[in-house]
This record gives sequence, structure tokens and C-alpha cells, in this order.
Amino acid sequence: MTGRDAVRLCSAIRPRTIVPVHYEGWSHFHEGRAEISAAFPQGALTWLVPGAQTALS
Repeated sequence: MTGRDAVRLCSAIRPRTIVPVHYEGWSHFHEGRAEISAAFPQGALTWLVPGAQTALS
């Protein structure tokens, strides 16, 4: 899955919040954080910090 694939998926399912997970360690993801961020409009993604509590809207 690429960032563009993720954008198409999110356009189809229209989630309230988009939280990228498992993008660094799963073989079916072909791009890292920078490429995923570039594919989405700025501010569209909620990136989590491991071990830190994050409020989602």
C-alpha cells in the first residue's frame, strides 16, 4: 500500500480521524512516514507517539 492508495481508501470510507499505524514494519506498505504525509493534505493525519496518550476527535 502506498500513500496514494491510502488516500483513495480514506476518500471511499471517509473516516473522521486518520491514524497511520504499522507503516514501518509491515511488508505490504511500500512507503514511510514522509511519503504517506506527502500524499495527504496537510493536517489530515493524526500521528501517534508510541507510549503517549493521544485524544482523538
